[in-house]
Amino acid sequence: MDTIELQRWLGVLFVAGCLLLGYPLLTVYSVPATIGGIPVLYAVIFAIWALLIGTSAWLLHRPSASRTSTEPAESDAPRR
Repeated sequence: MDTIELQRWLGVLFVAGCLLLGYPLLTVYSVPATIGGIPVLYAVIFAIWALLIGTSAWLLHRPSASRTSTEPAESDAPRR
């Protein structure tokens, strides 16, 4: 994945996070109920946050499609 495509995906992830953690959608989960003793709103906020962090980590650390398996990675090169 090239840098421009990665930037676009991270931008999409940012906008999705803003929409998911925005006021109108979170009011849906503002109910007097609990999930395992945790208020539903707090559990949903944590789940969305964890999903955003996990997705950004996956985007940033997945292997590049342009690199073949025979090419050594920069981190595999011997240090001098």
